[in-house]
Amino acid sequence: MGRITDSATGEPIAGATVYAIWNYHPISIPRLSIPLPIEGTHAASSLCGGSVVATTDALGYYDFDRTISMKVRLHEAHQWVIADGYYNDWQGPELEDKHDFAQLLSQLRWDPLHKQQDNWSKKLTPLGNASIDVKLLTLLTAMQSAVWCTPPTESNEANLKKFQRAGLHAINAAICEATTLEQTPRSDVYKLAFTFFMGKDPRVRLLQDPSVQPLIPRRQRSPVPQSLMETTCNLTKVKNDD
Repeated sequence: MGRITDSATGEPIAGATVYAIWNYHPISIPRLSIPLPIEGTHAASSLCGGSVVATTDALGYYDFDRTISMKVRLHEAHQWVIADGYYNDWQGPELEDKHDFAQLLSQLRWDPLHKQQDNWSKKLTPLGNASIDVKLLTLLTAMQSAVWCTPPTESNEANLKKFQRAGLHAINAAICEATTLEQTPRSDVYKLAFTFFMGKDPRVRLLQDPSVQPLIPRRQRSPVPQSLMETTCNLTKVKNDD
């Protein structure tokens, strides 16, 4: 189906996670209460036909079974990719976005034309020496960009959760690497990443723990202490292995 490679070296990226959905533009027939899941001509309305998730092999290749491959090629399809230590250069901030987080992300190189966005084979860019703030925000952007397949089904929800789990693995890897290098993120970026990572998990109460609260700077741009990063590395690693 496609191949995921390193944009700097051309080498394959093994273990990258690819999540895809395909949409129908259904035909509505009078006297039928539901649209038919066959391709029509009305692009304004769409019906999700399904989703799929795959992992790249040692050579960076991934594939879907024959039936799904045919569906994603015949219909409007969208895909998302995530891999530890990489980012997608087509998911950058808008040039006119002056938000503080957007300014942080502008430290990376982005493709404003989104040339790779709809390609099944993609070149991911190494995050390299980017700051931990930039790494966390980039990974969060990649995760948040993936959409639910509606109407939801058990298999569609499971596929999206697999993709999100890959994103959480990449976030944990970034946090633990930063801990080793004694790098710490800003307070606002840390709280955003940790809350997103834990979701509804009760361990998010760490942020409200009386012994932890004093460690989190009130000023948004102040760095969190190294000891808090070490705790977060261990917590998110446990969460990821659940």
